[in-house]
Amino acid sequence: MFLADIDANRRARRKRRRSPQLEEGNHEPEEVPLALARPQLRRLKKKTNPAEELEDEEGWLSMGLGFPMWIIGGCLGSLVGLGLWALMGYLIPFPLGWMAVGMGFMVGLGVRLSAGENDGVGPGVTAAVITLFSIIIAKFITAMIIAAWLADLFVGVPADVEELSIQQIADEIVDERNDAGQDVDWPEKQPLQGMGQQQDVSSGYPPDIWAEAEMRWEEMPIEEQQARREEAENEQDRAEDGQEEFESAHVGDIFIFSFGLLDFIWIPIAVFTAFQLGANIADN
Repeated sequence: MFLADIDANRRARRKRRRSPQLEEGNHEPEEVPLALARPQLRRLKKKTNPAEELEDEEGWLSMGLGFPMWIIGGCLGSLVGLGLWALMGYLIPFPLGWMAVGMGFMVGLGVRLSAGENDGVGPGVTAAVITLFSIIIAKFITAMIIAAWLADLFVGVPADVEELSIQQIADEIVDERNDAGQDVDWPEKQPLQGMGQQQDVSSGYPPDIWAEAEMRWEEMPIEEQQARREEAENEQDRAEDGQEEFESAHVGDIFIFSFGLLDFIWIPIAVFTAFQLGANIADN
């Protein structure tokens, strides 16, 4: 019995020597370098804190929805810039290269306001690309405005149908006076009409001839008036077609020639301005 107890004690001592970490009171944790422990702590924190894990997932979701918001904000800023550009093009119908910088500012501001706390290259590149396309669109709109302005100057806005009908009678009176050997005291040549202003047909005839033409028009039978109106409408349609053909024939050339040497300075400045504002690095 005594020998059996001694043998049992020896086996217990051997077991403790082979597995010292199983003995109570003698277990000492091994030292782990901090660099190796940090990833384990982060994984443990994610596993033990589901609220923070959900917050991280929502953060990635908001970044995913950020890009469309950048585009929307940039397009809104572009619309404001296009409106200002079109207004200036209407008031001053000539190429305005410096307006490109204003366009870049408006687009960059729109992207910055929609990006919120998202900074960096992503919003900046978005603002720069939208600015470049917006400048091209704005220049094309300006070319259309200039083409319409030139069409009004050289082709003229079609006159009223009734005035065109009276003009036919006035031409007949002029022919009658020329055949009778009477001199016609023509008025001085009128200046070109402004953009969108209708032709003043009566100003191109002597006042007495136009007054006589109006009197004949009022005394004319309704059937003859209707026939002259139809002829005047056809003439008006031809004038409108000529105006549209003039615009379509020249808008492309005006658009191409609107790019000058200064645009190689203004456009890069505009794109860089939009990038700075969009990326939120203007202060740096």
